[in-house]
Amino acid sequence: MEKGSGSLFYGWWIVIAGMVLITVTIGTHMSFGVFFKPIMEEFGWTRTTTAAGFFVGGLAIAATALSSGALTDRYGPRLVITGVGLINGVGYFLMSQVSSLWQFYLVFPMMALGMSIVTPLLTTVSRWFTDRRGLALGLVGVGAGLGQAIMPPITHYLVTQYGWRQAYMILSVVVGLTVVSAAQAVRRDPREKGLWPYGEAPDAGPGGASVSAGEERAPPPAFSLRQVVHLRVFWMILLSGALGSLAMQMTMIHLVPHVTDVGISAAVAATMLGIIGFTNIIGKVVMGWLADRIGAKTTLAITNAMAGMVMLWLLRADEEWMLYGFAIAFGFAFGGWMTLLAATAGEVFGVASLGAIFGTMQAGTATFGTGGTVMAGYVFDVTQSYLPAFAVGAIAFLAAAALVMGARRPPRTSPLG
Repeated sequence: MEKGSGSLFYGWWIVIAGMVLITVTIGTHMSFGVFFKPIMEEFGWTRTTTAAGFFVGGLAIAATALSSGALTDRYGPRLVITGVGLINGVGYFLMSQVSSLWQFYLVFPMMALGMSIVTPLLTTVSRWFTDRRGLALGLVGVGAGLGQAIMPPITHYLVTQYGWRQAYMILSVVVGLTVVSAAQAVRRDPREKGLWPYGEAPDAGPGGASVSAGEERAPPPAFSLRQVVHLRVFWMILLSGALGSLAMQMTMIHLVPHVTDVGISAAVAATMLGIIGFTNIIGKVVMGWLADRIGAKTTLAITNAMAGMVMLWLLRADEEWMLYGFAIAFGFAFGGWMTLLAATAGEVFGVASLGAIFGTMQAGTATFGTGGTVMAGYVFDVTQSYLPAFAVGAIAFLAAAALVMGARRPPRTSPLG
């Protein structure tokens, strides 16, 4: 195989492509809070009914996550992400044409499908990096922060200027073209480029793809999905991710309606989502750096614990400055949450079947997360307040932290077939 050269290690180009892909797909999807009230008011739906679209989308993410991980392991990420991009773009266009509830529920999964590229991207980056894996995954995850910082203000502008239908038509072109184009840079395995994973091969030179000669590295554990589903640690990590997703998605989707309910403008509410995105970028870089030093599992527990404590602040935040403070702290607190979950899976189970393993985990996180958005909508319809739902979110984050801390790494070999 080719050794490293003076040029930038190709894995970093995949990190850049992944950052772009995550920025567009997650940023656009998580901007649904901006569309929430305009759609609800046009059709006269309740918050539960409107949020249920996000839940239906989550079921689609869960289903595709189960298959996308295995398909990535088998066919590579480029083909999978390209297909997702095409469907995603069409979904945004069709959403601009809906005229009834059944159409809304039918099309929402196509819009949500963009979230399923997380599994191919994070598992692919994990294969490209042994050293600096936490940093590489954290940089890919920066895209989620960028998306959450950039896309809500953009979508708010589009909705204000052109209406929510025209906004979705514009987004269909932006998302489809960007995802399909950026996907072409992604390669499944460094050996396709004649390289070793970063930090693995001896004597690889300045390209950065290896450790120095004579340095010994223990081989990573290698578990299959069939093996890990019998392990208690797998279900503990999956449940922690599901609880974190429930709290995070519920908050991101209902924050704009909550802020406007307390008398603050929709423009300021969209700006708060942008602030969450910017501080999330800082959190992702810091948490990625920390994961490389103390381990992904420990860092994930810290992230969940901080997010839970910040959610307690939201229960008392009823003034603009307090909500701005929440946005700053919350964005940083859950920075790197999803990338740390992938890094933890790679750290505990190895990368041989990481696509299938993390895809299964993402199915759980997607189902719980979008279920949380419906739960919060129902709570509001019944109580006329989001505070009970936000209290559940705080408890969920803290429980997720406890589960991660209690998870014990399995033996390096499994007796299971």
